Amino acid sequence: MNHLKNTVGYQIMLLKENIIEETKDEFKKSNITHEEYITLHYIYENPGITQVALAKINRRDNNVISKRIDKLEQKNFVERIRDTDKDRRAFYLYLTEKGNAIIDEYWHIFLDGETRGLKNLSADETIIFKNLLQKIILT
Repeated sequence: MNHLKNTVGYQIMLLKENIIEETKDEFKKSNITHEEYITLHYIYENPGITQVALAKINRRDNNVISKRIDKLEQKNFVERIRDTDKDRRAFYLYLTEKGNAIIDEYWHIFLDGETRGLKNLSADETIIFKNLLQKIILT
């Protein structure tokens, strides 16, 4: 009999959900979700990224990212700068001062959630696991 729970994809999905659950309460204190934090971090790592490029690296539909950016802009974490020279439809995304502060303030929460999500692994097993994931993802 085939069991979904025995597939790698299902198990990785559960791991992701466990890590998100570990961080949910802490992120909620700053009126931000785990997914919004990840989006902010992509912008932090790629200042001036377009919404289309952000959707691609975030592996989300452009409409999902557009709505997320709208929320982050309303919260004053992100600003859109219009490209007036080349393509007036294009926007470049930058973190505001408040957005940069969230990145700095909550990075430890993100890492702590990962650590708690992998708590049943030894330090060596965690390194091996991360290396194996990198190997799988890069192929």
